Amino acid sequence: MDADGFEDLPQSLVDIADVIGMAAALRLVAEFGGTVLYIPQSPKPGSRLVEAIGLKAALDLGNAFERERITVPTCRALRTAEQVRRLSAEGLQNPTIARRLGITDRHVRRLKNDPDEDQRQGWLFD
Repeated sequence: MDADGFEDLPQSLVDIADVIGMAAALRLVAEFGGTVLYIPQSPKPGSRLVEAIGLKAALDLGNAFERERITVPTCRALRTAEQVRRLSAEGLQNPTIARRLGITDRHVRRLKNDPDEDQRQGWLFD
């Protein structure tokens, strides 16, 4: 997978996305983020893995990581930064954003004022 725009993603997610595509990888994060997930060699239709990412992606993941346990990243930092951007664009003030997201208003300010912040990844969590 081309690394452009994905520098801030965990390498484990990039490795998974190389196999099943970014959309399926993000669905995997949404369903299993923060957990250790056993990848069967031949995922069964109707399994939680198949329901989350689809049969083809699950089979591809099974071929690449058969019988391995993988730690699925949470991507929490990227999701939080995206939520701050979105809520700020809606006109919410920093303290309101902080309360809504369960973070400090100082952290909201840091995320909003980060000069290195990459705006190209906003689409990841739309």
